[in-house]
Amino acid sequence: MASPVARRAPYKDFLQPALQRRFAGTAAILLGLAYFESLTLSRWNSLIWPWLPLGLPGLRALAIFLCVLPIIILRIAHAHMGVRTSNSLFETLTNTVLLFSTLETVLTYVISALIFSQVYLKSTPEEAGIRWISYATGRARLNEHAVFYTVNLLVLGLVQGVVHVTLDQDRLVLGTVHARPEDGGHNEGDEALLRPPEHWGTKIGQWAPILIVRCGMLAITVAMTSYIALYHFLRISAWRSSMWFFRFFYSDLPRYNLPPGGAPWSFWMLGRTIWASFLLGLLWYFADIAFRVQLAREPLKREQPLTAESKDPNGSLLNGLQSGKPRVFVSGRLGIS
Repeated sequence: MASPVARRAPYKDFLQPALQRRFAGTAAILLGLAYFESLTLSRWNSLIWPWLPLGLPGLRALAIFLCVLPIIILRIAHAHMGVRTSNSLFETLTNTVLLFSTLETVLTYVISALIFSQVYLKSTPEEAGIRWISYATGRARLNEHAVFYTVNLLVLGLVQGVVHVTLDQDRLVLGTVHARPEDGGHNEGDEALLRPPEHWGTKIGQWAPILIVRCGMLAITVAMTSYIALYHFLRISAWRSSMWFFRFFYSDLPRYNLPPGGAPWSFWMLGRTIWASFLLGLLWYFADIAFRVQLAREPLKREQPLTAESKDPNGSLLNGLQSGKPRVFVSGRLGIS
């Protein structure tokens, strides 16, 4: 009597849990960073409540994490391998700018910036004077400081979205395959190839100083540009849009649609704007590097192939290689090189 044939489990049964674990690892890193940023926004008038995760800091950390969650989902949806190439700059522009994915990327960053700006403004104390509505002479007044902060962060989201598309940050670099010591057949000069791969936490730690510098440069550049020139052109439209929105909630707001005579210029405001932009940039940049490092890890579990626990390991692996639905698609928008 013929022995029963072992069931060949599909490769996706092993790949999907691995991808879910890596997504959870990325989310845990960003949740920890969101909690740290939440602590920087706490009011340290007590030794316990400002850092207690079950209180307001925990809720603020969750709100900050929700700001970067759309970016992670965007990276999962647009992840691809291969370098974009084209025959000319005009072809690159037409094949990139006119894509729906480009608009989706920019809008995702703008929405992320909008959510973070409101979390930041809500976290500031009343005496800071940057809430949306102030009460001077007993009547509600729109605070232009809040308008400036929101506009600056929206511009930051727009700039980062354009940078994301321009640098093709959705591309994954999977690296190269190195021989292992137990494989045998290596020469004396192969020690560099036989070193074990670096832990993903070590890679993120190595990138941390670079990301901090990049976030600082981005925050300072955008804030200074908005402070010196850009806000001058956006001021009236931003003020009118804000007045139109808040009149639904505050009926006693003035009916005129022109901003006050003097714009809210001050070095204190500029410093706060740079700090808020820096915190948001950290979320974006660490989300990017954490996602890249996690998804580019070797397909191993406990130093063994993902299919090692299958009744037919080789059959399950071949099933994955023959699958017509790759989990990370190869970019075909502008070609591959």
